[in-house]
Amino acid sequence: MDSTIRRIADLVADDPSLASDLLRWAERSRVLGSDGVFVAYRQVADPPEEAASDVVLRRTGGENRPGNTLYHADNLQVLRALVDAGERARCVYIDPPYGTSQQFARKVTDHAAYCDAATGAAYLGMMRARLLLIREVLADDGSLFVHLDCSMVGEVKIMLDELFGPSNFRGWITRRKCSSKNYTRRSFGNITDFILFYSRSASYAWKRQYEQRSAEQEAIDFPKIDEETGRRFALVPLHAPGRRNGASGSAWRGMQPPSGKHWQWTPDRLEEFDRRGDIYWTRNGTPRRKIWADQSPGSAVSNLWLDFRDPFNQNFAITGYPTEKNLAMLKRIISAATDPGDLVLDCFAGSGTTLVAAAEMGRRWIGVDKGELAVSLSQKRLFERMLEAGLPEGCDGFDFYGVRTDPVPVGDTRLGDVEFGLLEEVDFEEGVGTVLDVLDGARSVSEIAKLRWGERVTVFDHGGRELSYEADRSIQSAVNLPA
Repeated sequence: MDSTIRRIADLVADDPSLASDLLRWAERSRVLGSDGVFVAYRQVADPPEEAASDVVLRRTGGENRPGNTLYHADNLQVLRALVDAGERARCVYIDPPYGTSQQFARKVTDHAAYCDAATGAAYLGMMRARLLLIREVLADDGSLFVHLDCSMVGEVKIMLDELFGPSNFRGWITRRKCSSKNYTRRSFGNITDFILFYSRSASYAWKRQYEQRSAEQEAIDFPKIDEETGRRFALVPLHAPGRRNGASGSAWRGMQPPSGKHWQWTPDRLEEFDRRGDIYWTRNGTPRRKIWADQSPGSAVSNLWLDFRDPFNQNFAITGYPTEKNLAMLKRIISAATDPGDLVLDCFAGSGTTLVAAAEMGRRWIGVDKGELAVSLSQKRLFERMLEAGLPEGCDGFDFYGVRTDPVPVGDTRLGDVEFGLLEEVDFEEGVGTVLDVLDGARSVSEIAKLRWGERVTVFDHGGRELSYEADRSIQSAVNLPA
């Protein structure tokens, strides 16, 4: 060992550039597993486990069923509880921090949203602890979608291969996230990010997705026009590779299938196609099947998604959360991986887009986030939709769990900073509120003055901090939730 160290020292002395290479290698790959997989992140200890009793039911709304739950807590704690409770999700989508070393704030108000400071092994250690638990929460036929940018996507892909197995990697989706970038002076504009798609096993739920063709693409895909009806169609062969001894290998109208091939349908079925006008006879008498454009479900979706740009800096932002994702994109993912009634999990819930998409599509959902701003905006969106009765039957309510603390007197209520409020009917003994209405800033202030016994108005400022005003207390109180 000493001779090896001396030899390395001599090499570094002769080649100073080698020193920086060795340091960079040591930082990024201190340890290799027995299978040669990069596992430097295994050296990072798990965060301390919090007591499960810290998280309690704080408010509810509507008729809930198992699932439909939002947690304001560290997702590591909640994931452990879900594993212990035997919960199994059909689809998990996460949009975690990207390892960018940045602080994210709400653009209009500049209130902090979350910190993306962890990088390198510390970041991968954080992710691995959670992905291990997500693997246990995922149903045997479930799917995982991990949304990242170029900062750490390569390292996380290697880690997911280790945890889920390379054979369960289903796709690398590239998404156009914004319209344009001006940082092209010394590189190409960065307008994409990525979604890594894994399944829990080889047998996973999947529904093929389609998108509507443009008129130009339809003319390319269906180049022929029927002279009588004007309908567009394309031609496909009636035969397929491989010989068959049954009906599909026999003659049809005196014609044998080409050598080494068989008819894709039996002769009886081919006769049915011809009676319907679905067979096209070429000039030399070769039959081909017509595929009609107006009967096509659309173009099968590829792994390049161009139509799901982020609301941030666009014209369709809903919450103003800095990393809010496109609702239609989440609906595509949920449609592909689940059936109505299935459970969808997002343990980096942000502004709640995944949860809203799941609720609108009749899926059950569980969301987790530790940020005040994220959780307050999620509550607003979900309670508004619940009260508008816009959700499918059976998905019209949810429960909110957070950390209960003793009320703290408030000297300066700063009601002018209120963004929205929740009017609640409260069981003061249990401390649980049932949401009756979602209030804008002005109505929140006016409702405080009209509170009746058993009611509470919980107001949220633009940074997500909440203050409670209760009719049966002589002072206002502030509830401090974990940052």
